[in-house]
Amino acid sequence: MTTFAPARPVEHGTPGPNPHQLWAALAPQIAARPTMRLWSAQRRFGQVRRLTAKLPSEPAAVPIYVRGRTRILVFDLDAKRASAAQVAVDQHRILNWLNACGARAVIDRSTSGGSHILVPLAGWTRLDGLRPLLAGAARRCPTLDISPMLNPSWGCITVPGSPCREGGHRQLVGQTLAEALAVFTDCPNPADLVEQLMVRLDCPPEGQVPPAAPVPEAPSVFFAGAGAGAVLQERYRRRTPMPAAVLKFAETGRLAPAGRWASRSEARMSVLVHALWRGASLDEVLARAQPGQPWHRGFSAAYDRYGHHADAALAKDWAAARAWIESILPTVQQGTHKNQELTGGRGTPHARAVHRTWLAHATRWCDVTLRSSPRRWVIAAVLQGLAVSAARAGEVINGVPVVGVGGRSLSLACAMISESAVWSALRLLRDTPGSPVLLVAQGAGLAADRYALVTPDVRDNCPRGPGRPPVADVHPAWSVLGLQYRRLYEVLQCGAAGVVEIATAAAVSRSSAYDGIAELCRVGLACKRGKQIALAQTSLDDLAKQWGIAEQRTERIAAHQQARLLWRQWLQTREHPVIEPPNQGQLAGPATVWLAAVDDEQDRQDYLASVLATGPPRRTP
Repeated sequence: MTTFAPARPVEHGTPGPNPHQLWAALAPQIAARPTMRLWSAQRRFGQVRRLTAKLPSEPAAVPIYVRGRTRILVFDLDAKRASAAQVAVDQHRILNWLNACGARAVIDRSTSGGSHILVPLAGWTRLDGLRPLLAGAARRCPTLDISPMLNPSWGCITVPGSPCREGGHRQLVGQTLAEALAVFTDCPNPADLVEQLMVRLDCPPEGQVPPAAPVPEAPSVFFAGAGAGAVLQERYRRRTPMPAAVLKFAETGRLAPAGRWASRSEARMSVLVHALWRGASLDEVLARAQPGQPWHRGFSAAYDRYGHHADAALAKDWAAARAWIESILPTVQQGTHKNQELTGGRGTPHARAVHRTWLAHATRWCDVTLRSSPRRWVIAAVLQGLAVSAARAGEVINGVPVVGVGGRSLSLACAMISESAVWSALRLLRDTPGSPVLLVAQGAGLAADRYALVTPDVRDNCPRGPGRPPVADVHPAWSVLGLQYRRLYEVLQCGAAGVVEIATAAAVSRSSAYDGIAELCRVGLACKRGKQIALAQTSLDDLAKQWGIAEQRTERIAAHQQARLLWRQWLQTREHPVIEPPNQGQLAGPATVWLAAVDDEQDRQDYLASVLATGPPRRTP
């Protein structure tokens, strides 16, 4: 286990590593986005600039969050809150916590006596998972400033090598540059580090209640029963036995060889997922984990670190496992994988070719017509989502694909972009002459708008050539990483290439290609091999798992179901309005009677069409 030396006071003027080298090496490792904020007396850290390898002349801080997620835990110890001596005490206390959990960190100090402890995390973590830990640490460390970590929008931190406001530069404490760089690149910290720290500081996760086994009561079409007795419905269960490695861990607590799981946390989750697949309820799992039962020595012992919060931790893991299964069951039932190309239409080869050809033409139209537009990448995602929707549930009429799809459903196929972005993109496509989308029927009631996927006025010369977009969902990881990098990644999937070749194939400028490739390399999707750029070992699925996108997709689907339910209820109310009787002793005025009928069916359809244009009115008191 790595040990930390106590923090040593730094004398002003003591020579340290070159600040230029510190900045160039560590700033890209710490920054969550390729930007930086420069400090000035007038605007504080209000000036945003692109992150550069050259050391800025002013104090500079890099962002620690991207889309509400961070991969670094920062302890910002400020000497102005107490004294430099208290900073040293708090620093030693925090390092002892990390040392007990087997974690490594990078420590730097400013000329004012403040200190930063930078702890890389094994995966991208949301603020909700860090808030209890930060609050518990702040109660024990008077100099700890947790405000940068509590603000996912503009939270930033100055890094080693950055100039200080008092003069001089931030210097490493007790480490060389090579050692500090190895902490970020070579030695990942434990996957359950945050959980270990919260247990050590006695900080139960936010919103967690100590009682036995709180289970969410969210309705589900896949589960039967409620609470801790809910089980997966019979038709969705697996009939095969639980894998031997999973069962062995549940019974003995021994991890499988060959790196099957990175930590005991992943092994516990694997046990719960396989138990869910095979029709077990939370009550049954708790029963198997009791003393004298098969899973007590292994699975139950894996929760001993949580102490009296063990049942609550198990309930939280159970809810996460259930949410994951609910997120993939629709895909499993459709017999397709989220990255698998669809057959399209009614499942005929002709329908498949029609949708592929249309998507190639539509993408070419988007690249040419909207090349300089900032909406280009959202429009391209919506076009691919329309092709997928038409292949799944549309029809081909006289060789033209036709599909009726709503904005909510389309958003799930378009990397989970917002519904408002989808509706805005559809309006642009409908209103642009020569576009590949033609509105053929306006939706009414529960029926969605119907679109014909027509050939645009700008066509692809070789629509069936290599590198054309597949008729498949846009991977949801791009909702976090950025849709503007997707085309570069798809070009790299065809093989390694130079930057100029990539820019030409992706129809982007060279500067955009350089910026995009740098971002792909930073997140681990691409790597440089001399002058060639190639795909790295990290996949989009790996990033989606780190960022918890499956849980977000489940939340989005639940929100869509609720919105559709409210819409159906409102439509039923409009079709069968209630006539409210007047108050006793008063005459019925115009405001107390709701009309119960319209003149004829045509008037009714016209009325519904007008309502759909603006949505339901606000409910009056």
